[in-house]
Amino acid sequence: MGVTITVAIAVYVLAAIGFSFCFWNALSEGEPSAAATIRNLVLIWGAPLAMGLAVWRSMVAQRQAEIAQGGLLSDRYQRAVEMLGHNLDSMRIGGIHALVDLAREHPDEYKRKVVNLLSVYKLEESYIPAKERIHATLDDALLTILGPKKGTESLREFDQIRLRNSMRK
Repeated sequence: MGVTITVAIAVYVLAAIGFSFCFWNALSEGEPSAAATIRNLVLIWGAPLAMGLAVWRSMVAQRQAEIAQGGLLSDRYQRAVEMLGHNLDSMRIGGIHALVDLAREHPDEYKRKVVNLLSVYKLEESYIPAKERIHATLDDALLTILGPKKGTESLREFDQIRLRNSMRK
């Protein structure tokens, strides 16, 4: 892409110089000196070039902002996942809420990831009977992210898996 921009700028400059030489006499009528005519030509031909550079720079800045935003979201996701592995139930619940917030705010990127992660986490936590608060929070989180209909279906699925696992023991 850099070569394309360079070629486009070179063609633009050559066209500007050619046009200026062809119409020098018409452009210099009424001007007191050749310096004033050259100044006006530079302004005429430089303005669109400067505008193009400004647009290009704003596009680059926008892309950099998107990359930075993606990094921040990834960092939020990673911290929330780390909170799920904490020893304190309050930290785990905080991690669940952080993941739900992330899935709500950016459903295209994180809804599926968060649902899959919380689903696996719910299955792992089902083996620990003293974690009722976490189970209730996970149920609420899945209902919040998936909505009442799909969330209820997922919870039934988990209950069936939990029941099967308890029968095996």
